[in-house]
Amino acid sequence: MTEMLNLTLKVWRQAGPESTGEFATYTTKVADDASFLEMLDYVNEDLIDHDQEPIVFDHDCREGICGTCGVMINGQAHGPQKATATCQLHMRQFTDGDEIIIEPFRSAAFPVIKDLMVNRATFDRIVEAGGYIDVTTGGTPDANLIPIAKDAAEAAMDAAACIGCGACVAACPNSAASLFTSAKMQHLNLLPQGQAERWDRSIAMVEKMDEYFGSCRNYGECGEACPKEISIDFIAMMNRDYVKAQWTNRRRLGERKAGQSAKLGSAGKVGSCGKVGDAGQLGSAGRLIIAPGGLSPRWSLTSRRPRWWRLPHRPWRSWSRTPRCPTHPHRNRCPSCRRGPPQ
Repeated sequence: MTEMLNLTLKVWRQAGPESTGEFATYTTKVADDASFLEMLDYVNEDLIDHDQEPIVFDHDCREGICGTCGVMINGQAHGPQKATATCQLHMRQFTDGDEIIIEPFRSAAFPVIKDLMVNRATFDRIVEAGGYIDVTTGGTPDANLIPIAKDAAEAAMDAAACIGCGACVAACPNSAASLFTSAKMQHLNLLPQGQAERWDRSIAMVEKMDEYFGSCRNYGECGEACPKEISIDFIAMMNRDYVKAQWTNRRRLGERKAGQSAKLGSAGKVGSCGKVGDAGQLGSAGRLIIAPGGLSPRWSLTSRRPRWWRLPHRPWRSWSRTPRCPTHPHRNRCPSCRRGPPQ
């Protein structure tokens, strides 16, 4: 049976991003089977009838898939019901005589446009930084052309459920967007189609996120406020890929610089810390970048070796029980006679 609720609303009213806002108090009577946005529609109809300016709030699909309707309800993003967007929240979650405080998402990265509407363009900047893949155009491939592990496919679909509403940012004490960024990153990084740009994507999206949002401190409020219940495990996966990308891209940079130095010939180029020989380039940080045909590529990732590494005699070789060559006692096998030391 439908029950009518008498509610008192305290709604944040702000004319623009540079204006000073304040709470305005309204009273309304609404059925408990109405949605939260329908309740706001009834309030706006009453305001229009009294020649007052209606409350501005953002909405689109009203099905919980677009992410535009997010507001703070009694200090909770999307309201008291877990795993529910504002447009899917119904008034049966409240009781008769309740006072409901409605305000926009609070974050410096989400400036208020008017009243309850905020600008989430910073999310678009993060997606533009790396939320895409490169594919060849042509006919549509078969669905099972690329084999994908079931666990990877399910995790990618869980991350792809993010609707970009911004509840994670509004709920976080630091206004961090790590949950949103990790979801948009991992639903591509987990699939074979996203491997080509995986490391560049990881660095670009994280660094773009740091330009607008605060840092993650593992409060876990984002996972509780998310209407799609996206796990904070994706944040750990994002941090792991970001660290791995630093080393992977550094090796790629070394290989590119090595190729450039190889084109310069034997003369090479002089850096700020030393000269360039035939083997590679000595950068400003003292790191040796090996040219093709030189030492092993992993040497390009090291800045300095221990002092004993450059000695012709390795200390640990004296611990070996292998018989020594009388001609070359510091080696296990004589380079002049590959058959080993004499018996």
